[in-house]
Amino acid sequence: MHRTPALIPPRRLSTTVARRLAVALAALLTGLAVLGLAGCGGPGADSPEALFAQVQGHTQRKEWRLFWSLYTPEERKRQTDGWESFKQFLRENPGEDNRTLCERTFGVRPEEFHTLAPLEIFELTMRGEETAMDGARIENVEPAPDVPGGVRVWWLDRHGERHSMLTVQVDGRWRLVSMVE
Repeated sequence: MHRTPALIPPRRLSTTVARRLAVALAALLTGLAVLGLAGCGGPGADSPEALFAQVQGHTQRKEWRLFWSLYTPEERKRQTDGWESFKQFLRENPGEDNRTLCERTFGVRPEEFHTLAPLEIFELTMRGEETAMDGARIENVEPAPDVPGGVRVWWLDRHGERHSMLTVQVDGRWRLVSMVE
């Protein structure tokens, strides 16, 4: 009986199939992540309450890139401009006191701080905040008369302390303006 040799040995075939499945799964997960980030309508949420839930979840899971994407473009620019001003200040005032200030504030030396992108700086500012919204709950949602179209979400942390976040609609999605008041 004459047997035709297999073109691909069975072991090789299973490795090849496994690789193809892994690539297909990675592509699928990447696509789902993009859709999740985009929310099928861009970053943000359908309501201020849903935005609060997203902020809370991203904080608890240390998903700083996704948290950062919830800010309005104007707020991200404002924060970035502030960090760039601080970089310039450090260049012009390289003394030991300012070196210590940079290290205490961001946990890095000024030489490293100068090389960081805005998202990286944001991640540094969020260190240690992973549990800040554990057990937090919305207390009240009301218009913010000082911001056209703005809505303020008042929330209580797990200790009962009151905080607020300011939200606005951008392209039909609720986005974050501020968490610090």
